[in-house]
Amino acid sequence: MVLQQGKKVSQNVIINSSDVTLQNMTILGNLLLAEGIAEGEVFLKNVTVNGVTTVSGGGAHSVHFENARLTSVIIDKKTGIIRIVVEGSTVISDIQVQSPATIQSSSGATIHTVTLSKALPKDSQMSLLGSFKNVIVLAQNINIGLPQGGVQNFSFNKDASGNKLNNGASILSLIMNASTNVVGNGTIDQAVINASGITMEHAPRNLEAGKDVPSNVNVNIGGVNRPAATPTQAPAVTTPISPVSPGTSDGTVTPTATPAATPTATPTATPAATPTATPAATPTATPTATPTATPAATPTVTPTATPAATPTETPIVTPSATPDVTPLPTLSPIPTMVPTFTPEPTPPGPTPQPEQYNVNGTIIRADGKEIFKEGILYISKVQDNMTIGYETKLVDGKFSINLYDGDYQITKVSDLNSSDFISLFYTFKVSNEKPIPSSLDIVIPERHEGTIKYQDGTSISNGSLLILRIEPNLSVGFSAPIKDGKFTLYLPDGDYLIKNQNNYATEEQISLYYTFKIVNGLTEPSQIDIVIPSKIKGTIVNSEGVAVPSGTLMVHRTDTPELSIYYAQIYGGNYSLFLPDGSYQADGFYPVNMSSRISIDYRFTVNNGKTTPNPLAITIPKGYNGTIKNADGRIFRYGSITVYKNNEDGSQSFYTAPIFSGEFKLFLPEGTYQVNSLFNGEDQIPFNYTFTIAEGQSDPNLLNILVP
Repeated sequence: MVLQQGKKVSQNVIINSSDVTLQNMTILGNLLLAEGIAEGEVFLKNVTVNGVTTVSGGGAHSVHFENARLTSVIIDKKTGIIRIVVEGSTVISDIQVQSPATIQSSSGATIHTVTLSKALPKDSQMSLLGSFKNVIVLAQNINIGLPQGGVQNFSFNKDASGNKLNNGASILSLIMNASTNVVGNGTIDQAVINASGITMEHAPRNLEAGKDVPSNVNVNIGGVNRPAATPTQAPAVTTPISPVSPGTSDGTVTPTATPAATPTATPTATPAATPTATPAATPTATPTATPTATPAATPTVTPTATPAATPTETPIVTPSATPDVTPLPTLSPIPTMVPTFTPEPTPPGPTPQPEQYNVNGTIIRADGKEIFKEGILYISKVQDNMTIGYETKLVDGKFSINLYDGDYQITKVSDLNSSDFISLFYTFKVSNEKPIPSSLDIVIPERHEGTIKYQDGTSISNGSLLILRIEPNLSVGFSAPIKDGKFTLYLPDGDYLIKNQNNYATEEQISLYYTFKIVNGLTEPSQIDIVIPSKIKGTIVNSEGVAVPSGTLMVHRTDTPELSIYYAQIYGGNYSLFLPDGSYQADGFYPVNMSSRISIDYRFTVNNGKTTPNPLAITIPKGYNGTIKNADGRIFRYGSITVYKNNEDGSQSFYTAPIFSGEFKLFLPEGTYQVNSLFNGEDQIPFNYTFTIAEGQSDPNLLNILVP
């Protein structure tokens, strides 16, 4: 956990692990929630980010924004679905969604605009829960769910064809500029039909033909084609958007309308005028040349106020027009437009001296080959589980940078002239502004090449591997690009696990479990040749037989001493696993719309690439609610409850559920259960409580547990 009360961070911040909390801080740069978060959780509480917040990691466990102020958020995860929870008094100006996601906006939070980008892959699953001001769709052929809540203005761009909207919410204005299929029992106050090929399961309250189609354009409503009629009155549609985001109240698909919420970025334009190469651009010269003009140049946060200051009797401003009276209209956009501004007010400065750096170093390769002639070195400062990122240029193997005191890690070096990079792990300290060691002379380990291919011999043309160092008390991740089925590693001695493989062409992430060692610069085995097992397909439905739309399935191997864990993404009730022969148990399901894992127990075997049972068909059991409190009446606020039942084959099945504010929900098949233990966040509490599940009912009917 990170607690930075009232602290400002001027650099970029990178979070690359799960279970991290940023609290009470302002980040003046950008924030990256990186891939290392994997399927874990990250919390931002009372955090302001002036730059761009990019979410590339996280899963069903969620990324939480609580009482945060965020200018621009980009959701871009290579594989899987991210769940974003926006709660408290959080305000987000703009969310650009580039990968499948669930966005939950709780009561009190404000999201001005959500844009579903063109970058969203075909058949992506999107879910929006809660209240939204503007939703703009630029993507094609995706599925959008509105299970609950409301949207003031929902619009589809003219190129956003083939989309499906499942509406269970309330939409004030729906503008469809491309072929769209709208289903669900939600309400729509006004629908504007601005393209052909639009179908709606239910009629909106008001229907209107758009300006880009003839008034008799057909729309299919409930299976019947009818002309889109222009209503005579539709007052409900004219509800304006909050004035925080002007320019988008007409519902048009103009994602650039959101910069009105980003005036905080404007002040950074003023320092840009300070380079010494052009004295005329130095803003500090303005007070001495025209002292009265300075106030007009500084209020950049209200640029629209400038025209109001223009006298109506002088609509055309020329240099000959009394400069002491009319400089205000001309100074606001560019200070150098003052005609009397000359280099004279700028006093001669001291002779520039070469900048001195407190950290210097070199990078060479153990094999003697030349490192990148020009590159970028990536450095991170590690402090209380928070990572602040730095970059510096690498020229002919040398680099220099100024760094504050703290612990640092060099993570990567990339080539400026290509996309090549080498993942690194090199740590050092800066104390009293001096590095330890005094000179950073980094030797990139020996080069090791490997191959990866599918069972049928085909290879991956473009992708990457995630490699973890698995030694005690050391958790380090490395990345290696894959090109035409080949990859290269530069790793120090140690034990390693290849965790997953990303195929950029198919946008598929395959969970792997391949271990190897490096001893004295040599790999064991001597050649790393990975063969991805055959694809195993399966289905997953809920207790009512309805396909689970999305989520993550967790599977672990049960016939080896190693805890081999695999993950599979769920799309429309289907998933794919790539498993070697062995015995397995699917014991965890992470639904998109819930922050907690649902325990399941589904066991199967793989032999020669075939499963038993075949096919894999998982059913999530029915959920049963319960309460738990202390005997003295105090609420058992949070923790977890674990129950088990004895199976006919002598084995036991364990199920765990989180406890929130004294409530829990267990998903259980029929049987007799014993509460194994309670966890209150600090201690494990032994407990004895028995109940049964039969014919879809629990006995007792409500699981009310009293802790002595």
